[in-house]
Amino acid sequence: MKTSNLYHLATLIALSKQITAYGITGLSGGVNFDTGERPARRDLRDLQSSGAAFDLYIQALAQFQADDQSDMVSYYEVAGIHGYPYRSWDGVDGQFSTGYCSHGSPIFPTWHRPYLALFEQRLWQYAQSIAASYPDDQRQTYVDAATTLRVPYWDWAVNPNMPDSLVYESIVINTPTGQQTIDNPLYSYKFHPLPLGSDIPSDDPLAKYQETVRSPDPNTGLSRMDNVNSGMSSNSAWLTSSTYQLLSSETNYTVFSNSVLKDRGDNYNNLESIHDGVHALVGDGGHMTYFSMASFDPIFWIHHCSIDRVFALWEVLNPDSYIEPMGDTYGTFVIEAGTVEDINTPLYPFHRSDDPNDFWTSGSSRSTRDFGYTYPEIQDWGVDQGTLQNNVRTAINNLYNAPARKGRAAPKNKRDLLDDFKNAPQELTGLAANEVTGQMTKTRFDSLGVNNMVKNWAINVAVDKHALEGNPFQIHFFYGEPDSQLGPSEYSSAPNLIGTYRTFTSPMSSHNQKHRRASTNNLSTGQISLSPLLANAISNGILPDTSLAPESVVPKLSKNLEWRITDSSGQNEVPVQDLADKVEDVPLADVPLADVPLADVPLAVVPVADELLLVDAAPKTPPLTEAGTVVSFAMAAEALKAASVFGPLELSKD
Repeated sequence: MKTSNLYHLATLIALSKQITAYGITGLSGGVNFDTGERPARRDLRDLQSSGAAFDLYIQALAQFQADDQSDMVSYYEVAGIHGYPYRSWDGVDGQFSTGYCSHGSPIFPTWHRPYLALFEQRLWQYAQSIAASYPDDQRQTYVDAATTLRVPYWDWAVNPNMPDSLVYESIVINTPTGQQTIDNPLYSYKFHPLPLGSDIPSDDPLAKYQETVRSPDPNTGLSRMDNVNSGMSSNSAWLTSSTYQLLSSETNYTVFSNSVLKDRGDNYNNLESIHDGVHALVGDGGHMTYFSMASFDPIFWIHHCSIDRVFALWEVLNPDSYIEPMGDTYGTFVIEAGTVEDINTPLYPFHRSDDPNDFWTSGSSRSTRDFGYTYPEIQDWGVDQGTLQNNVRTAINNLYNAPARKGRAAPKNKRDLLDDFKNAPQELTGLAANEVTGQMTKTRFDSLGVNNMVKNWAINVAVDKHALEGNPFQIHFFYGEPDSQLGPSEYSSAPNLIGTYRTFTSPMSSHNQKHRRASTNNLSTGQISLSPLLANAISNGILPDTSLAPESVVPKLSKNLEWRITDSSGQNEVPVQDLADKVEDVPLADVPLADVPLADVPLAVVPVADELLLVDAAPKTPPLTEAGTVVSFAMAAEALKAASVFGPLELSKD
């Protein structure tokens, strides 16, 4: 690893070019500075039925988007901090061909916090002036709503379908002049104009679109919102299980925060990989697919608010774990790849005040209090830390693991394990598509107690996400081979689909391939849970409840797990050999069961019980030119044991 003088260089450049900076101060509206009570960011589904607050939010966002794109704090310029146009903002210069956004770094969650606060600050400012223009008989209602207005989040782990206000091109709201139907600013951002050549390369995959799109039709270029909802629904089990397991089992910030930590032990699940998956699902070939363009889509801010919420929930449960020094894998516009970052690393280009030398850091942005907001589950005023943690644990269980308080159902079938598995692929693939794995509804997920199983099996993924020259791709995992009649675009609806790992990148030509390849660790990690598959098999009598022991499950998983790769559009299959030399072997390890301290109201904590590598002894040559199995991809499947006092579960070391 190396340190860098670029931190100080950027500050000196800022000082030399401007007298004052744009201060991101956080919001004071509705904040009680004596008690710490402050307004909560609301779920968009709640906000869209709120009346005055939603009316203001939509109008403020519309006015923000209408700003002159050359204004430094316009929607275009604020969105442009993340990726394109790869130029300085607020006087902070850099030298690398990428945006300021921090990915593959321990400051991934913290960098986006002041970024969201900047967006929220601009939105709030517009809302104040709009509220003041309402007629006398409505003004106070709207002024009060404007004071406490905050940006909303979309909890895709509870309901993966987009809220209605994200789906329709026009929207009806109450304005100062009465009810009106207006263009919906949540549907898309319309460039005015699209600055090709100067800001955005003319050969960029999205250069042909004058507005942001989601799952664009290859013929018409129009957004296909039904496709987005279908893709999100197909991954509902993954979203719920991954989010819950991350909050319930990971106590180390570095492992939690990013996807590139090499020495992460057994847990490949992390906040960044969940974030990446939603980006890819919502974009589906549109703007959210590529981090150079994602932030122009209005849904970006709602998605990142959800990511910040998961981060905030985790912080409450793990107050003693935070940023440790770690190298930045990919680098940013300012920071060179490989530079060691820590709690004091400036979160460029975000200033805390009008002093050009005063940047937000991970240390100063650790608490949501400093930005004037909270989330519904985190009411941290007037309570001690223990009470707050138990309140948050209860809320998490109620949202993502409803059966946790109901105990575990008795086994439905006591057939011998080997007999059960003998025909498992045929039986599993014959189940209804909406009951198998990723496409499982939230109701079905809860009724099966997927997040409350005795053992949780998962596929660990480690891959160079820039392996295809930075072009995003997807790895689909199946139990048994997918139907030969299915094309790549139909993999997401295959009845035996377990789940899909997705990358969030941009074409390497846009990110300086040499610069990216110079990083010390190019592998990104993620995790696909096998628990929905196994829970459904148990429910249907294919497997008994006691059938999840490693010595019995691993041989069958290694024999029957299959994988296929498609490009970001999902339309084209990618040859396996294109990734064959981009995968790192995971060493075989015997990881003992950890001791798990249980709180008064615990989550279903998931310590590691076993780790077993599924290895294919065949050489990575011609056989890999055809679609292979997950074992030839050198994935690790781990058995995890859940610990919970909510059900009749006894911890033991198998």
